[in-house]
Amino acid sequence: SAISLVDGSVGSPSLNFANETTTGVYRAAAGQFNIAILGANMFTLSATGLEIDGTGNFTGGISGGTF
Repeated sequence: SAISLVDGSVGSPSLNFANETTTGVYRAAAGQFNIAILGANMFTLSATGLEIDGTGNFTGGISGGTF
């Protein structure tokens, strides 16, 4: 059987935590998978790739792509 979720939003993810309802998984648009932490979009995953919002620490390095 399948589990279906409503799309949700960045401020109210469809799959979230009881003690932190602004952190979880949501779908901002068709073909997207989004993660929100404290009401801010952290990344968007789609068929065209991964888009990361903000900055980050990549301790293992990054290879390929254009930066």
